Amino acid sequence: MNRIAFVLLFLALWQPLFGVENPAPVNLTALLNECSDRQRILNKQYYNYTWISKTTFRKFDKKGVLRETDVRVAENYQGYSRNFTKMLSRNGKELSLKSTAAEEKRLIANLTKDETANQAHRAADQPGPEYGFGLNAGSVHEIHFSSFAFIRNCTFSNPQPERFQGREVLVVSFQPRADFQPKHPRDNPYTKLAGKLWIDLADKIVFRIEAWPLTGAGSRAEGNEPQPLVFYEAMRLPDGMWGTERLWVLAGRYPVLFNGNESDWLVENSEYRKFSVSATEAESSRPNP
Repeated sequence: MNRIAFVLLFLALWQPLFGVENPAPVNLTALLNECSDRQRILNKQYYNYTWISKTTFRKFDKKGVLRETDVRVAENYQGYSRNFTKMLSRNGKELSLKSTAAEEKRLIANLTKDETANQAHRAADQPGPEYGFGLNAGSVHEIHFSSFAFIRNCTFSNPQPERFQGREVLVVSFQPRADFQPKHPRDNPYTKLAGKLWIDLADKIVFRIEAWPLTGAGSRAEGNEPQPLVFYEAMRLPDGMWGTERLWVLAGRYPVLFNGNESDWLVENSEYRKFSVSATEAESSRPNP
């Protein structure tokens, strides 16, 4: 037996010793449905947290030339129906005392209205909401993204196990379902986006999504894009909660794909704090309606 044949035989016989076993088949449908169920549970806990966001809007003209950049820093409080903010600064300038008071008044009014309207939905026996992120709600330019919608509207393939920041994850490719027909214009982008999502296998959470345009979906083919057009990434907090860390929608170069939106939208979240149940554990105080 020559040397190469001996090495091949040795590797075949001792493959389990080196941990090169074939991974067990993955039921992606069951796993993704479990991720959605788990995310709904966590979404009910968002009400117990506040965090700081830095949001950047980049506005382009019809020719794709950047015309304006707007940067806002805000405190965030989660209602049942949506996220509410109190702006702290805009384009590096802190708000005046008068503007800060107006922001607080607006925040408390919005939280009061939201709590009154959604008291029944927040009951312990009710499923959690399907939070996501989007632009221009209620207008003809509305777009909205969430892990729930990607799971419903796409087909998934090629699961690849990896380690990400020391945790076991599964990376899965997706593309639009062949039979997907948007029921609302805000879902139109799902017909022209493909990409990957990352699943934390221990917590059963979709914590990262990257979506790129399909060829012919807009101004340039996928291979020419340096960044995904839609990006979402969550971070695991010390108490096991997952909070959004970064997200963006780069609609400025693809207004046709994004219902006519001509702006990029980028969000960075930090300083998550949990509202305490006792004075000795106090970390933050939620505004009282």
